[in-house]
Amino acid sequence: MPLLLLTGASFSCVLILLFYGASVQDQMQLEREEKALQNVVKSASLLVRHDLQDYAKWDEAVRHIDQRVDPAWIEDNVVAYLGGTQGYNQIFVLDGEDRVVYSWKDSRFDTRVAQRRLGPDFMDSLALVRRIPQDGAPIVSGFSRANGQIYLFATAAIVPLTSKVGLSGPRPKLLVIARIVDFDWLTQFADDLPVSVVRLSRSRDDTEQQNVAIRGLNGAPLGWIGWEPFRPGTLLRQRLAPGVVFFMLIGAMAAVLILRRGNGPLRICSKAKGGRGTFPTMTC
Repeated sequence: MPLLLLTGASFSCVLILLFYGASVQDQMQLEREEKALQNVVKSASLLVRHDLQDYAKWDEAVRHIDQRVDPAWIEDNVVAYLGGTQGYNQIFVLDGEDRVVYSWKDSRFDTRVAQRRLGPDFMDSLALVRRIPQDGAPIVSGFSRANGQIYLFATAAIVPLTSKVGLSGPRPKLLVIARIVDFDWLTQFADDLPVSVVRLSRSRDDTEQQNVAIRGLNGAPLGWIGWEPFRPGTLLRQRLAPGVVFFMLIGAMAAVLILRRGNGPLRICSKAKGGRGTFPTMTC
């Protein structure tokens, strides 16, 4: 019985270590994948800010957008790159009262067109930008949701880079760029991510699928990026399990054989005294 208990305890420890090690490895991999997707969301917001800032804080932009709205100049210098090359499909100019005075692909300037297209988080960005000092970096970027679509956007005040030009009024015009966040947008980053499957949904999947939230400026979730996590620990455990079970069976069989060999017939022995100069003998 002690031998059986020792054998069982040994194999139980092996199984516990195998399952625990696999679980720890899976958790570490999951944390890496989640961190990678969170970095994608954060980097996207920084990237759209970077794309816009050089066009907004620029003396020529002040001359051709703030002092007077020049659609031809905007299309040649702003839309040609941000719209044609970078893939932003929404480009607006708003005046000091937040009314649309230029809209790419839309010659009818509805004063609420930007709000309808880009949603409430975008509208919140207007006040945030105007509170930033003009001599700094008056630009805000993030995500918004409208009409069932999630948008990545940036809003920037058009301010001069040098003292050679001045603004036309106390409240500068605003330049806005945005693009739809969809599966095609996600696939641009998928090759560099340590994840197998990426999905974009408007509601959180409560199944075993993992999720990372896309949040608006106020922190509320606008959508969820879901993926199927890779489980290296589980895969390793599945590969090692047959071998472990085989060695457990071999060990159990060996323990049984040892017990059977050690349990022979009961023999009663006695010790007889020897003579002087001799050793005692055993008689069974």
